[in-house]
Amino acid sequence: MAPGSAQALVTIMQGCNNFCSFCVVPYVGGREYSRPPAEIVAEVQEFLAAGGQEVTLLGQNVNSYGRGSQSLSPCPGCSADSPTCRG
Repeated sequence: MAPGSAQALVTIMQGCNNFCSFCVVPYVGGREYSRPPAEIVAEVQEFLAAGGQEVTLLGQNVNSYGRGSQSLSPCPGCSADSPTCRG
């Protein structure tokens, strides 16, 4: 994230497990790995505290964030009955 930037691109996961015939990502980037929620939240909070306004979450397959990990929730910090939780 560039200092003074209004926008940030935050990687939440890397790699891919799909092994599509036309794609090199699984071979170059390895298997899917989701970053811990606390690490992502800390990065975003630091950016916002510095005056940032917009965050885009990135990953090869963001819809599979946290799959295969018992410790990751699709909606970290939310409870199932929270009216603001869309996870």
